[in-house]
Amino acid sequence: MIKKVFLNPTYDELEDTRPDLEEDSELWEILFKIGRLTNKKIVPLLHYVRAGGGRIKIEVDQYVIRFEENENSIEKGEYESFKLNVLSQYKGLIQKCLIELTNKIKNLEGSEKHLVSELNFSN
Repeated sequence: MIKKVFLNPTYDELEDTRPDLEEDSELWEILFKIGRLTNKKIVPLLHYVRAGGGRIKIEVDQYVIRFEENENSIEKGEYESFKLNVLSQYKGLIQKCLIELTNKIKNLEGSEKHLVSELNFSN
């Protein structure tokens, strides 16, 4: 699963690597699209986080990524190491993507649009 992410340089065909975590699966697919438009370098990092147990949660009206350890996730220590040594270099870009995700979802509230198919992803 993770190898597939790193071997696909365009990231155009990738979907959520953890559909078993369906509560936020659609949010991850949107975040991956936003990531591709923002900076393709962060897409494999986001996929690694998701595959490892990352969840998108809403905190104080803003989407954030939180690690959730379970039988299918990586160990918390491995996640914390990855966060410190790799993700920290892209913190600003990832935060920018999460802000855009939050704004896109807020704009959909009260509309009849389908989350993924009706969103505008132009730069």
